[in-house]
Amino acid sequence: MKSNNKTILVVEDDFVASILYKIILESLGYEMLGPVASVKEALALSEEQAFCAALLDVNLDGETVTPVSERLSESGCPYIFISGYSDLQMLPKKYHDCEFLEKPVKETELKDALVAIGLTDFA
Repeated sequence: MKSNNKTILVVEDDFVASILYKIILESLGYEMLGPVASVKEALALSEEQAFCAALLDVNLDGETVTPVSERLSESGCPYIFISGYSDLQMLPKKYHDCEFLEKPVKETELKDALVAIGLTDFA
């Protein structure tokens, strides 16, 4: 669900990574919604809550996050893929030009990726 608020959905199954995202997002003036660790949870939350963008871990315990990216694309909500792998080959070709960050994510990289998807209102 797209919104003009300053909340970013985090779909991530690594608890430590999600804490890092929370710290970075808060330092940039954004709030984190989640984290949620499954496609099912992410899809449900996307129907219930408003957020302006999403961070999507590509691989959620063996489950690919593409159903979530499809739903977000349909609603016009921007997102950034994040993975511990160095490429997006596990995703369909149509996603290969999407914003992508490799773990571990650095604050400057995340900020640049947020700008690339249209978010520029930082603290």
